[in-house]
Amino acid sequence: MPGGKETVQSGVDLNHPDRTLPPADAYALWAQTYDRGPNPLLALEEREMPPLLPNLQGAFVLDVACGTGRWLNLLLARGARQGIGFDLSLEMLGQARRKRALQNGIVRADCTAIPIAAGIADLAVCSFAASYVADLRLLGSELSRVLRKGGRVILSDLHPAGLEKGWRRTFRHGAEVVEISNFRLSLDHLCNTFREHGLKLERLISPCFGEAERPIFRSCGKEHLFEQSRSEPAIFIGSFRLGSTDLPGNR
Repeated sequence: MPGGKETVQSGVDLNHPDRTLPPADAYALWAQTYDRGPNPLLALEEREMPPLLPNLQGAFVLDVACGTGRWLNLLLARGARQGIGFDLSLEMLGQARRKRALQNGIVRADCTAIPIAAGIADLAVCSFAASYVADLRLLGSELSRVLRKGGRVILSDLHPAGLEKGWRRTFRHGAEVVEISNFRLSLDHLCNTFREHGLKLERLISPCFGEAERPIFRSCGKEHLFEQSRSEPAIFIGSFRLGSTDLPGNR
């Protein structure tokens, strides 16, 4: 999203931020406003991901690197029988625990060392977190370990096309624009790595900002940024599957 300090609450930036922080420090600052601030990337993801979700009735779900637990909350509301969210940020988990449905389902853990038994999860959602993992083999291995045969991973992140144009992952903290340090994702590398661990790509979408996100930009006085960025893929969402058995509700 072009424009120096002209970010919306969360987005990307072509120019230099005021400072760059590792994820743990960045999310400690962002946690209190993460759920409240206008965020076009999350709005786009929340618009595009639900059609990729399987039937969740009776499913055991994981929200991997769950942050404030927004996806775990939604998955439970859509009929999952049980869910657990994992994250390393105590501050983000603190916000997650404020959600009534999540109070007993939040655990502090690394997404490359998930503390549950093998082969028991029906679905794992990993939202905007893969680009913080230095070695995707560890993430792919752990996701394939915890899924049962036929289980799915739905994974989203900032699209590499934006990174190639110099977009930076940023958010506002007071008067500052803070960049979150991350690793440059290659979709080919991600898909090949997951395939090596038995996770086959079923579907990949690369949505752009649409009219549904325009009001978010407009409310922040940044509608020109919407016009500049709407022709480029903003995020990607991939659906991966382990084995060949459907989720309980799809049998």
